[in-house]
Amino acid sequence: MKHLTKTLVATAILLFAITYSSNAQLAPLNMPQSDTSWSAPQTMVLKSHWGGTQEVEITCKLIKHYGTTGKFEVQITNKGPKKLTGYVGLVMGGGWKDLNYNNLAHFNRLGANYWIRFNLELRGCLPKGRSKMTDLEKCKACMPHIGFAEVNFD
Repeated sequence: MKHLTKTLVATAILLFAITYSSNAQLAPLNMPQSDTSWSAPQTMVLKSHWGGTQEVEITCKLIKHYGTTGKFEVQITNKGPKKLTGYVGLVMGGGWKDLNYNNLAHFNRLGANYWIRFNLELRGCLPKGRSKMTDLEKCKACMPHIGFAEVNFD
């Protein structure tokens, strides 16, 4: 009986982990043309955990590249009719598993046609030939992606 209970608990935890982590959504981040400019706006359609969709507009500006971390100012504008709640962060390449709560920012009930800005970090960015690159070139070489997790609409 104890073995059956342990198996059921382990299965429940595994199913929870699969559904919990499958809600991450990634898109390549449009990079600015220069160190001092904002990137061109990009549109991303977010899906809620419960099945709805809504558009957001994303722009970013590089603040600085420190060692292995690129720091960006990221603006997210809610283009849909409902309020948004969720987490946002930056990762290298397309690896959504690098999204963790150490480098995510939380937005809560962001209203329609409102925007919010975060200082987000792209961690682990150490491209080859970096000594001859500008800060922006270093960050571009790491192929930053923006990721959203646990998105819900009110």
